[in-house]
This record gives sequence, C-alpha cells and structure tokens, in this order.
Amino acid sequence: MRLFYCCELPEAVQAELNTIAQRFRSLDARVTWVHPKNFHVTLKFLGEVAPTALDALKILGAQVAASAQRFELVFDTVGAFPTVQRPRVLWIGTSQAPQAILSLQERLERELIKMGFEAEQRFTPHVTVGRVKDERPRRAGQLVQIFSQIGQFACHAPITHLTLMESQLSPSGAIYTPVATWELG
Repeated sequence: MRLFYCCELPEAVQAELNTIAQRFRSLDARVTWVHPKNFHVTLKFLGEVAPTALDALKILGAQVAASAQRFELVFDTVGAFPTVQRPRVLWIGTSQAPQAILSLQERLERELIKMGFEAEQRFTPHVTVGRVKDERPRRAGQLVQIFSQIGQFACHAPITHLTLMESQLSPSGAIYTPVATWELG
C-alpha cells in the first residue's frame, strides 16, 4: 500500500484554491494538474508500506490526532519546488505556518522515525496543484510573471482532522482513498 498522512481540506477551500490554481495553467509546459478534490496538505509521505504495518500506523494516527489541536491554515502564497528556476511541483502554500501544524508534523515525524521510516528533509505546508513533466528554459520567467499576476489572496482553511490516505497511481492521476481519519483534539 502507498500511504501518507495528511490534512484534508473542506470542499469550499478546494474550490477557492482551484480558482487560484487556474492562473498556473497559462504556463507553457507539460504539467499534470491535480484535481481539486485531491487538494490536501501532506504531513508525511510514507511510500510503499506492508499491510502488516497498517494497524500500528492507525494507532499512531489516533494517538497523534488526540494530542493535537485544531487550527486554521491561511493559504496566501504560491511557489514551485525545488525552485522557480527548476520547477517540478507547483504549489499554493502559507507564508506563516501555525505552530499547531508544525507540532503535528513533528510528532508524526518523530514517531515514524522510531518505526523505521526515513526522516523528512524539510516540511513546508502546501497544496500541490501541478507536477511539471518537462524542461524549458523560459519557464522560470513565465512562472515569476504568473506568480506576480496572481497578486494577494488569503484562503482560510479550518483543519479539524488527520487522515491516513492511500494513493493508487493510475494513468489519469493518483486516486486517493482515506484509510482512517481522526478528529484533532
């Protein structure tokens, strides 16, 4: 099973983020766009996990969620990973990550490392809206222009649950299925 922990977003927030993401579509590149119903904030990607580990991952999710608090993310910035000059992932994120999401992610990370999972290099709360599939030298200038045209925005997202999600890859994109969901707090 291909799994990750995430914070799902309300449909209204997904729709609002999709309106912002539409501006990215003028980029002259081959991009696989994420369907808005799949917009979420990944806290920890686990990769391929043996089904025998599922019970332990559910117990961990329940414990971490119970000790976490609800919070609000304010999506107010756009960007690209690894850089605008070499974009592979196009995203919408937050310029001020609340301590609650950082604490939630840190606790998951710490416990998962004890279970043998790899440490995350760096956590940046964001929603992936597209994955760039080719290289073109003029893309960086285009992205800077697109980002500046988007201007200021603030999309408020209440985060109330932690989800363990399964990701099945298909030719038309990933299919996400919640394995377990826990209320925060």
